[in-house]
Amino acid sequence: MLISVIIPIYNVEKYVGECIDSVFAQDYKDLEIILVDDGSTDSSGKICDEYALKDSRVAVYHIENSGLSGARNYGTKHAHGEFIQYLDGDDCLCEGAISSSVAKITDEVDAVICRISYWCSDTDTVTEDPFTFKDEYVEGLRGDDAFANLANMATHQLWSACRPIFRRSVMTDNGFEFRDRLLSQDLDLMPHIYRKCRRIAVNNNSVIKYRTMRKGSISQVGSLKRYLDVFGIIARWDEFIRTDKESSQNFHDAMKRQIELLYVNYLKRIRYLKAEDKPAAIAAAKPLRYMLRSKNIPTKYRLTYSVFGFKAFLKAIHSV
Repeated sequence: MLISVIIPIYNVEKYVGECIDSVFAQDYKDLEIILVDDGSTDSSGKICDEYALKDSRVAVYHIENSGLSGARNYGTKHAHGEFIQYLDGDDCLCEGAISSSVAKITDEVDAVICRISYWCSDTDTVTEDPFTFKDEYVEGLRGDDAFANLANMATHQLWSACRPIFRRSVMTDNGFEFRDRLLSQDLDLMPHIYRKCRRIAVNNNSVIKYRTMRKGSISQVGSLKRYLDVFGIIARWDEFIRTDKESSQNFHDAMKRQIELLYVNYLKRIRYLKAEDKPAAIAAAKPLRYMLRSKNIPTKYRLTYSVFGFKAFLKAIHSV
């Protein structure tokens, strides 16, 4: 069974070799390794070409910069594997990652959700996901209910696009793509993929070594755009939950809890923005303030908002 490992690459010359080496080192060899050089201005593209000369499984595409979403979409359109594994160009696959996920695949399993290791490469310390998946959470359940059960038990968000290996047809048959130029695009798309799966399996092996605290990493940039994008994603999911007639109530309830807690988290983090960016972030968040009345919100926050209003709530959580 061919697995497509899709790696978007942008200005990661210091890390991309280590990333690709981790794929070459996999004991599962039936791989298609797709390197999408997203308009890098450093030597990343050249390094990719050098790796393509070493192994015929490697295909390199050099494209104009289109962001992480565009690079992933491009790689997906050129993939031939039955299953897809996304990997960011500054991260690595763990030893035996692909084989441990493939072992969980059956005819009905469309996605295998895995654990992640968080790797501070500066100090070479690794922290594992602080939870363990249980097969009983997913056995015999449709994808939407299985994902809901996992989301309700996990202490870390499950929507990272690099966490699962999943059947390519779930994405292509449903016309799914990562939204263009969007930060936090995984939250926007991945739960939709899971809700369309026939079955989901779990893998308690860590599959990805996720590099943390790299200067310049997209996930480390606390820009105004990220806040605007996240509040937009939350609004779209809230509208979907209100209007969707296909997914289970369990899925709706789990996603509602996820987006409401994320909403509060980002309200609290507004204080880290530049002073000139805070008004725009608050304006984007304000239409969603009704979420603060939800039973999913911690009681102290819910009461503060209910009694004193939105402005007082922001002051209480030291966001501005």
